[in-house]
Parts: sequence; C-alpha cells; structure tokens
Amino acid sequence: MAKIRKNHKALMRNYLSLFILILMWLIRSNDVIAQEVTQQALPAIDEINWGSYAKWASVLLGILIFVILFQAMVYGNKPEVKKEKKKFSFIRLVSKISAAAPLEEEQGIMMEDNFDGIRELNNKIPPWFNILFYGSIIFAAIYLLNFHVFGNGDISHEEYAAEMQKADFQKEILRRSGKLVSEETVTALKDPGSIQSGKETFLSKCAVCHGRAAEGLIGPNLTDDYWIHGAGIKNVFRVVKNGVQQKGMPNWDSQLSPKQIQEVASYVLSLHGTNPSNARAPQGTLVKDAEDGSEKAHDRSASNN
Repeated sequence: MAKIRKNHKALMRNYLSLFILILMWLIRSNDVIAQEVTQQALPAIDEINWGSYAKWASVLLGILIFVILFQAMVYGNKPEVKKEKKKFSFIRLVSKISAAAPLEEEQGIMMEDNFDGIRELNNKIPPWFNILFYGSIIFAAIYLLNFHVFGNGDISHEEYAAEMQKADFQKEILRRSGKLVSEETVTALKDPGSIQSGKETFLSKCAVCHGRAAEGLIGPNLTDDYWIHGAGIKNVFRVVKNGVQQKGMPNWDSQLSPKQIQEVASYVLSLHGTNPSNARAPQGTLVKDAEDGSEKAHDRSASNN
C-alpha cells in the first residue's frame, strides 16, 4: 500500500511538472500569435486584443487544473469517510467563514491578559482573511510575471503613451476630414487641389449671386479691396458658414462640410486683384491686405450684403 501511494505521488508530481511546462508554452505561444496579428493588422482605433484574452484564459484554466491536481495528490489517498448530509444553515455558513469558536468553547480559548476586566479570545484567523491574503499574493506574483518579467502587458505609462498615440491618430483623421475646422482654427489653403475644389463649389453654389468670376451680381464683388463683413480667411469662412440672412444669403453649413467651406473661402481669397470685366462697384470697407484681414479706416459704403 505504501508503494502504491509512493508511485501515485510520483505520478502526480510528473503531471504537475508537465502541466507547468505546457502552461508556460501556452503563454508564450499566445503572446507570439498576438504579436503577429498586431504586426499584420492595419492600425485601428478600437482593436480587440484577442491574444491577450486567450493568454489569460489559458492562465486561469491552468490555475484551475493545478488546484484540481493538487487536491487529488493531497486528498486522493485518504480513506473515504461518509458524512451525513446536513441541511443548509446560514449560521453554520457564517461560523465556517469566520472560524469563530462556539460559545460553549470560548472559555478554552480565553487569553490570560486582562485589561480592566476585558479579556480577548484567541480565535483562529478567519478563512476569508486567509483567502484574501494569499489571493493577493498570487495576484501580485501573476501581475509581476506578466507585466515586468515576460512583458506581455502594458504598465501605466505605456498605456498612457498608447492612449495618447491613439488620440493623436484620431485627431489627425478629424483634421484631414476637415471636421476640426472652425472660424478660430481655419487657415487659407493654397494647394492647387484645394483651390480647384473650392472653385467647383463656388461655381455650383455661389456664382448665381456673385458671378462666375466673382465680379458681383446680386451679391458684392469679391475681387476688389473692399469687404462688407471683414476680410481674411476667418471672416470669409464665417460669412459663408453663417450666411447673411437679412440680405438673402443662406447659411451654407447645412449643405457644405467645414472642409468645403474652407476650400471655397480660400478660392475667394485667391481671386483678389483679378479685376474681372463688368465688376460691380466697390462696397464696404477698404482693406489693405485681404488675406490677413487688416483694415484701413475708409468706408466706401454703409450698405451691407
């Protein structure tokens, strides 16, 4: 019987050693798979790290199997003792969790120290405390190995750097789409592609009132040095966006994106000084530099359009 028990324990130790090797292989293989997926995948805003989930699933499964094998090794050879089934009792459950001695046994665990008639019981450490204590040790060991030894996860400053990189990526997407453009942030575009796009928008939306050469029809001339609502890219962007309701100019922000408004405003500024034929008479305030919007105190007309 002793020989069988010895062989049984040796077999269980071999199983435990094999299990530890398999568990380490699973952790490393899952990490390699996750790295390959990350290298091959395109950048994404909210990519799910399935490799990390699989790795932790393997770790949890391994811990469960370890506990089962350990209990089998420790308790597998003990003779089976039939116990009477007892009905569930909340009081019995609390006593097991707290491991407190029954009232009739308190005299046996009473400590000798006496402080003003107050004496203490030498109770055992409650199981729930031991579970939390040893559980925190196991968690700390797993955390240390995962983040600081194997480097499978990101620690706090690495997570912060990754979040900042993701935020910069999102900001760049918004910047390229033009959704971040406003009266405060808009800048004049000078590249041929943007100017051409602005011209197409101007001809389809604005030429009916301002003329195809911006010479002015119902609306004012946009090629001279005089501006009714202010010069410069910010003022032109604001007028195109919000319109001039009292003069019949609609707000184009309901039909054009901020990027399109920026392009058409930049195109209008590019027409400065072109002097088209049949240009309408100047209106508004003389502006020295139409691009930066600096004004010269000279009002040619009090009319607005």
